[in-house]
Amino acid sequence: MKRLCAVLVMLVAWPASADFDDGMDAYNRGDYATALKEWRPLAEQGVLDAQLMLDAQLMLGSMYANGTGVPEDYAEARKSLADLAEEQRERDRLEVESKAEKAVRRGIVHAVVPPRRRPGQ
Repeated sequence: MKRLCAVLVMLVAWPASADFDDGMDAYNRGDYATALKEWRPLAEQGVLDAQLMLDAQLMLGSMYANGTGVPEDYAEARKSLADLAEEQRERDRLEVESKAEKAVRRGIVHAVVPPRRRPGQ
């Protein structure tokens, strides 16, 4: 069952990976319109592979900040980079929570519950 899930994930994620790679090839050739066309859906809609989404957001932010193939637009660059930062914060939070839960399950650490404040404190 795990193998089947892994195969299904790969089949679904593969087209998104190809789109990102096509965008990178276009960018390296100086075909910024095609790069933008390939990366925008990945950055805005998200994909199964979260890293591809983050990479696409970074590339879009960079293109707008530097005016590479698009008019220089700091507001659009800021939006893409802010989305990237928010996604990364969420991924980091989930990773820390996951590691903490594993440590508690293994008995490495005990769950820490903050003390309740008494009224007037």
